[in-house]
Amino acid sequence: MSDFPHPPAPDLSNRVHQIFPLLSEGQLARVSRYGTTVRIDAGDYLYHQGERHAPMYVILSGEIEVTRRTPLAEHSLGRHGRGLFTGDTGTLAGRATSATVRAVTDVVATRIEEEAVRTLVVSEAELSEMIMRAFILRRVAFFNDRQAGVIVIGSQASAASLRVREFLTRNLQPSAYFDIDAHEDTADLMARFGITQDDVPAVVTQTGQVV
Repeated sequence: MSDFPHPPAPDLSNRVHQIFPLLSEGQLARVSRYGTTVRIDAGDYLYHQGERHAPMYVILSGEIEVTRRTPLAEHSLGRHGRGLFTGDTGTLAGRATSATVRAVTDVVATRIEEEAVRTLVVSEAELSEMIMRAFILRRVAFFNDRQAGVIVIGSQASAASLRVREFLTRNLQPSAYFDIDAHEDTADLMARFGITQDDVPAVVTQTGQVV
């Protein structure tokens, strides 16, 4: 839905095993030295999308579900069990998380705080390669999921619209652009979120708020 140039998104469909690798028993034991064992009740959240400084969790037992919220809907990224670890490159820098993680069953996990995650990837060469590959691929998948980001409603004739889009691109924020003149479904989106032409350019956040 955008006339703003973007490079073609890489095909990650054949790299699921690298995006969500499972740690071996020996790797689980080594990782445990960097965190603490926690128990999460079924239905409780490990963290919510947009939360900053979220720890990394390594699942020892039970099952979690990862979901991503968009301005229009929420979708599941899958359920995972023993050996799976959460996070992406944002985990290392305390950035906003790109997904929500919830315990589907009672879960036992190793919880590793932000600083300890950085120590882990520096100290453990083998683990670092696996973790960093997964972190990078997850962030790439998030950035290339155009439905995962914010919605920009603007006008080709508006310099302010161009500035908003350039700002989002510079900051690697996924976004979908809808033009009030060029895209026929823009009117439906404006009605849904109560946006008028006087509000343009408008940004709809992942929680559905208009700014």
